[in-house]
Amino acid sequence: MKSIRLFSMAVLGMAMVLVSCSGEDGEQGLQGKEGPQGPQGEQGDQGEPGQDGENRPNVDFYFQNGFDGYEGTQDVQISFNSGSTNNETLNLIEDLDADNHRYVLMRFDGISDYINSEFGSDHTNCGEDYIVTQAILYLYSTGTVAAGGFNQGYIHHGFYGPNDPIFNEEDATWTQANAVDSWFLPGAKSELFVGPFNGSDNYTAGLGTMVNSSQDLGWMALPLPQSVVTAWICDNIGEQGDANKGVRLRLSTEAVNGLSRIGFSSSEAIQTDLRPVLVIKTKEINNAGKGDIDSSKLKSWENMTTEERMAPLYEFLSKK
Repeated sequence: MKSIRLFSMAVLGMAMVLVSCSGEDGEQGLQGKEGPQGPQGEQGDQGEPGQDGENRPNVDFYFQNGFDGYEGTQDVQISFNSGSTNNETLNLIEDLDADNHRYVLMRFDGISDYINSEFGSDHTNCGEDYIVTQAILYLYSTGTVAAGGFNQGYIHHGFYGPNDPIFNEEDATWTQANAVDSWFLPGAKSELFVGPFNGSDNYTAGLGTMVNSSQDLGWMALPLPQSVVTAWICDNIGEQGDANKGVRLRLSTEAVNGLSRIGFSSSEAIQTDLRPVLVIKTKEINNAGKGDIDSSKLKSWENMTTEERMAPLYEFLSKK
């Protein structure tokens, strides 16, 4: 019995101790002082250099009468039998009778000043500041006539040389470039057509198969030689001054007789969107490294799809 009482007292004492230990928590003590800063870690390795971005921009220029204040297009139709016309529609005609031929003269004035002012260059050094990567003349065709019902058609470009007179659309005729100066030969022939085929207008653009159509055929693209357009912009040479004397357009077909014709809207067309458009694509040269431009990456006209050939025109129309 005594031993049981002692065990009970021991248990009671333990319970008292446990109860006394379960009282309320005391207040939190003060935070200790901040320890000293550890040593700085070693600097990491330098990252790989990033790829160089484009050093110079590509700049595209668009010239069409009535767009962005430009009014420099000169165009006129000339013929031996029918005289000259300067209205809304221009026609190229090939006929068995050469006296019925009709040619078109076209020039875009002021493009040199406009482009060189953009790059801050002039006639003497613009070839060092930028290059012409592509030049395209877009004409809106208003209909065709094909001798025999259908024929392969071609447009010949005769680029006037630095010693040719500058034609005026108000005065140009089969024999006269302007009110004072005559052509070297009748038919607005140059003393020496320039370009890829010096002395001739054999630089051609194929039209494919021409058929009789009174319907508008839409836009056609005529690629221009980069060397010629560069001279228009950069050269100020020759007896007559500015090298930009324009171009004579001539139609030819494989027909042995009959008349073939293609018409297109002129710079005087009431529908301003359908007037001739000259697109000049350029790229500024990196003066720190002349090898910045890789001409081998420029796609040739022959290897372009129709969509690629028309893309600069669509880009222009989207800006209007």
